[in-house]
This record gives sequence, C-alpha cells and structure tokens, in this order.
Amino acid sequence: MDVKQREFIIGIAVNVNMSFFYGAPLSIIWRVLRTRDSSWIHRRTMIMNTLCALFFLAFGFGRMDWFLIIPNGIGVILGAVQVFLRLLIPSFSGGSNLSKMDSSAANLADVVPNHSPIKKTVDEDIDESYEISRDSETSA
Repeated sequence: MDVKQREFIIGIAVNVNMSFFYGAPLSIIWRVLRTRDSSWIHRRTMIMNTLCALFFLAFGFGRMDWFLIIPNGIGVILGAVQVFLRLLIPSFSGGSNLSKMDSSAANLADVVPNHSPIKKTVDEDIDESYEISRDSETSA
C-alpha cells in the first residue's frame, strides 16, 4: 500500500469519527426544538466544540486538505446552529442542563414505589445533626 492509499484510509476513518463527534449534539438540538428550552445545551461544550471546529476548518483551508475541511465545516455549521438556538430560544431552568438531571430524580418517585428524593442543603443537614446530638444529650 502506498502513502496516498494509507492517507485516504486514515482520512476516511477520522472523518467517520469526527462525524459522530460533531453529530452528537443533534439529539440535543431536536430536544431544544421540541421543548423550546435551550437549557439543554451545555454552553461551555458548545463554545469549545465550535471553536475547535472553526480552528481546524481554517487549518484545513490553509493546507487545502478536504479531510479537515469537510468534517470541521459540518462541525462549524452544527455549532452555529447551537449558538443560534441558545440565543434565540430562552432557557427556562436558569441556564444549566444539570437542573434537568435533578428533576429526573423527582420523576423517579412517580415510577418507583416508596421512592422519595431527599434534597437537603448543608445547613439543613447540620441543623438535623445538631438536633439529634442535642436530643441524645438530654435523654442521657
């Protein structure tokens, strides 16, 4: 196998990998469109993926390497779609998709019998510990 054939095979393999990498946010994009809530889009990941794709797209144009231009061009387009959705559609949960994960614990109570999610702050936990230790001292 000569160098050009090896380069072509590796280029195809890397393009398939990059397609999965940049295509991963498609499910989030559909969820944002369906729920009209952009808090599902993680801002830092969106920004870093878009910048990474943009820099490698520029590098690909500098080398005129289509194995860099095609997947990173798609990555820039998908990143721009995410940025556009993040700016256009409001975020209802304060801007973090982590709060969505918290609400899934509350939904678990609907499915699993005798399951109640316990959410305490540190102060509540300390107050409860203090009350338990105070009660044990008075009963002794």
